[in-house]
Formats: sequence, C-alpha cells, structure tokens
Amino acid sequence: MACGVHCVVTDVGDSAIIVGETGVIVNPEDPQALADGWASMLKRLNDKSYLIKKMARARIVSHYNSEIFIQKTSKMFLSLL
Repeated sequence: MACGVHCVVTDVGDSAIIVGETGVIVNPEDPQALADGWASMLKRLNDKSYLIKKMARARIVSHYNSEIFIQKTSKMFLSLL
C-alpha cells in the first residue's frame, strides 16, 4: 500500500483495519468472495486508479509510519511501568 498497491484481503488479523476503505475486504475461507473482491478491485482501478493509489499510500503514511510506531510503542511500554 505504501507503494500505491491496491489490496484485497481476507478479514483475519488486522488486515481489514490496515486497508480500511482503501482496499477490498472479504470473508476468510470463501474463494468466491476472494474472486469477487479481485473483480471489484479491478473495476475500481479502471474507474479511478490514481485516486485509489493515492488513498492507499496516504493511509499507510498517516497511520503506520515509523514515527507513529515509535510513539505508540513508547506509550505502551510506559503504561507497563
């Protein structure tokens, strides 16, 4: 996503939280849902490819950059003291 790659993910772990509205989220263990998700993403790419790339990158930069990671990790460790 940081490189503007569009994601279709299964709703396991934090995948859905990470991609948010910039990707397609499908139920796990559902091959048809995964295929439909890919088809949906391909349609979105045809309709507004540049916008989706920009949104995916912006989401990673704003939510998951190293500075935010350091702040959250420090806060968690301090709460344990």
